[in-house]
Amino acid sequence: ISEGAYGLVVHVKRKSSGKHYAMKVQSKGLMYRYHESVPLDMFNEMHAMTCFDHPLVMQLSYAFQTSMLAVMTMPLCIYGDLGVLIMNSPNKRVPLPAVKFYTAEIVSAIIYLHSRGFVYRDLKPANVLIAGDGHVVLTDFGAIADMGRVVDGCTPFKGDRHSGIINHFSQTEPVVEDDGFTFGTEASLDMTRKA
Repeated sequence: ISEGAYGLVVHVKRKSSGKHYAMKVQSKGLMYRYHESVPLDMFNEMHAMTCFDHPLVMQLSYAFQTSMLAVMTMPLCIYGDLGVLIMNSPNKRVPLPAVKFYTAEIVSAIIYLHSRGFVYRDLKPANVLIAGDGHVVLTDFGAIADMGRVVDGCTPFKGDRHSGIINHFSQTEPVVEDDGFTFGTEASLDMTRKA
C-alpha cells in the first residue's frame, strides 16, 4: 500500500475471518539506526490508538512484535489517501464541496483527539485516508503528543511523551494550536493548489 522510512504498509487478509486489514510493518533496526526516540514514538502511537473510539480516527486492531519487527494492524481504507485524491482530481484541484466536506471531517477528528488529551502534529494529505464509505480517517500517530492528562482512563504516555517534532507555537509543551497551524497550512497548500 505504501512505504515509509522504517518499513511498509501492506494489504493483508485474516484467514479465520476473511477480513481485510492494513498491516504496518516496521524494522526495529532501522528505527534505532536513524533516531533513538522512534521506537518510543511507535509505542506511543500504539498506546494512543488504543484510546481512540471515533469513526474518523484510525483504531488499532492488532499489534505484535518479533525480535526484528514491530507490527500494527488496522482497518483497511480502500480509497487511498487525500494526496491521491488531489493528484487524481482535474487540474489537481479538489472541487469546493468536497473540500468543505473533508475539511469538516478533519476538523471533527482533530477536535476529538484534543478531547482525548492528544495533539496530532502530523497533518498532511498522506495521513488522511479515505475509507470505503467515503469518509476520512486520520492515521499515522507517530508524532502524536499527549497533553499530560487522564481522559476516561486513558493515561498519559510513559517516559518522554514529546517526539522530536518542533512545536510551531510552543517550544516546550505540545499545544492544540500546533494542529491548527498545520491544518491551515496543509489545507491552503494542498486542497486548493493550482496546477
